[in-house]
Formats: sequence, C-alpha cells, structure tokens
Amino acid sequence: MDGAIIVVAVASIAAACGTGGASPAAPLPPGHNLLFVGNSLTYTNDLPGMLQALAATDSYALQVRSLALADHALIDYVKEGSVQPLIAQGGWEYIISQQGPTTLPICRDTMVMAVQEVDRLGRAIGARSVVMMSWPAVTRPGDLAAVHTSAQMAAVTVGGAFAPVGDAWQSAMSADPSLVLYGPDGYHPSAVGTYLAALVLYEQVTGRDVRALPPDATTVGVPGLSRDAVIRLQNAAHRANVNAFANPVPVWVPATPPVPGITC
Repeated sequence: MDGAIIVVAVASIAAACGTGGASPAAPLPPGHNLLFVGNSLTYTNDLPGMLQALAATDSYALQVRSLALADHALIDYVKEGSVQPLIAQGGWEYIISQQGPTTLPICRDTMVMAVQEVDRLGRAIGARSVVMMSWPAVTRPGDLAAVHTSAQMAAVTVGGAFAPVGDAWQSAMSADPSLVLYGPDGYHPSAVGTYLAALVLYEQVTGRDVRALPPDATTVGVPGLSRDAVIRLQNAAHRANVNAFANPVPVWVPATPPVPGITC
C-alpha cells in the first residue's frame, strides 16, 4: 500500500472525525449527513467527496465524513472502539459500511456481525444502514457472486439498504469493455470506478434516478469522460440497483466459529 496515501487518509480522518479515542468533530449541520465506514476502497479517489460533489450538481446537499483506514475490515473498527463515538455523536441520516470482497465464510460472518453492531448504534440515533458491495480483484472475476452474497446478506440481516457496486462494475464493463474501472494494481478503483460507485450510492441515499443527472455531473472527479461513457455508467448503476435483490440470499447463519489470525 502506498504510504503517502495512507498518511493522507489518516490525516483527513483525524480532521473530520477523530480516530480511536479522539474527540468527535464539531456537531453536524441539519440535513443529509452520511458517514462512511470502510477502507482503502473508500478513500482511494475520495469516494465520499465524489458522492458529495455529484449530489451538488443535482442541487442535493449532502455532508459526508468517513472512517477509512488501509487493510481494515469492519469488525476491526468495532473491536478498536473507533466507530462507536462517531456514530454516537448523532446527526447521521445514513451510515455506509464498506468492506473488501469478503468471500471466505469467516469473513462473511465477521462482516455481518460488524454491520449488526453498526446498525444497532445507528438506529439509536435515527440513522439507516447502507451496505456497499465492493468488487473482486481483476484476476478473480469468478468471485463476484460470493462478493454480492456477503454484502447483500449483511444488508438483509439488518433490514438496511444494499448498494451493489460490484454488480454495476460488471454491467458497465460488459456494456463497454474499454471502460477502465480498476486502478494499476487490479484491485483498487480508478477514478472512473469510484465515479460508478458514487452513482450507485447516489440512487440509494437520495432515491433519485442517476440517469436524470444534469450534464455537469460528468465533470465530477473524471473530467475526461465522454457523455456517451457517462450515460453507460449511469445505466449500469441504475440497472444494478433495480436488480439488486433479483437473487435472494439465504438467512444468515454463522458458518464458522471465530478463527484468530484471519484477516478479511
């Protein structure tokens, strides 16, 4: 992982939210406030900031903050005690939980348990949970179904919203193989991949159809995109959201006991 990126991410978190036992940020303004809890897939290209900028083009005022550290699973924030004070400060409308691919049963279990705790804390202050599906590494396309199942199962377990970003990626790449959604390492998103994630989340948290976004939405974070490419991305995001629950997942039952040393 690029050390400079980690330093920037940690600095921005400390300024916006505080980490570990640090004091929370200033009280949130009234309105649409979103908290991201994720990792490098969230802070690469600043997904929270891109979502906020995208909303601004549609005259929808979002305020976003994030707790996102490299190589962190959701359960790590719960165990470290860093997420609890951020949620408890109140004022959140949505809490967006993001984890990596999560294909192993033990990782799925800890993801669901962490989302349950985040959701419990969120409900206490009037917030709703959104579980963001990530995507498999470019070398493991066959993992997509398992990635979907883990994120959807976590969302269903808490009665939260489900943002099928990985499905939108697959849809977009199938429609236009020239779209470059992965970054150079074949795992983290390119700016275009982050933009597509923002489109999926925008529909989830606003209820608005991204296909109706104004033309200047194409300049948010990815100014080089053609209008045709943006239309394909918008269509992919909308299609994924519409079909998010096309294949229901079974009720979650823990598959394995906790295993020390497993990193998800």
